[in-house]
Amino acid sequence: LGAALMWAAFRGLFAAIAADRAAALLLFISPVIYAGFYPSAYTDEVVTRAPVVLVDLDRTAASRNLIVRVDAVQQAEIVASLPSAGEAELWMADGRAVAAIIVPAGFGEEIARGTPGTVLLTGHGAYLLRASSALGGIGAALGQTGRDAAREQARAAGPPPAAPAGADGAG
Repeated sequence: LGAALMWAAFRGLFAAIAADRAAALLLFISPVIYAGFYPSAYTDEVVTRAPVVLVDLDRTAASRNLIVRVDAVQQAEIVASLPSAGEAELWMADGRAVAAIIVPAGFGEEIARGTPGTVLLTGHGAYLLRASSALGGIGAALGQTGRDAAREQARAAGPPPAAPAGADGAG
């Protein structure tokens, strides 16, 4: 009895909605139209040249190479080179930057030793879309810098030594 009564109520409700043309348009047609038009306002919303500040405590060729690569990505633009992480934090708090790159002292030495260099990236949470896009571009630049460093180290090491005679199992 309960299920039959519930279905009867649903049928009555939908019959009443179908009888009222305005209600039917509002409930059934407008969501389809809305779903089609809503995204069109955001089709050109691609983050480009988000303001990023830099703190380069290393000042080596490796850090300069990284900076050049970061400045070349579409998503980020280095707007200032600052002396300290505290200063970078102030720039982000004031809304003048959405992200910061901090290259610590010793970055170039780490790269030269063949170990991964450490870089601190931070973003402003109030500008989540812009900050995450800028940090994504910076991450791509970091990845390319790492690949280039590994390639350069492999080139400097020379070709791998030849396998000893008979090591290939043909002997």
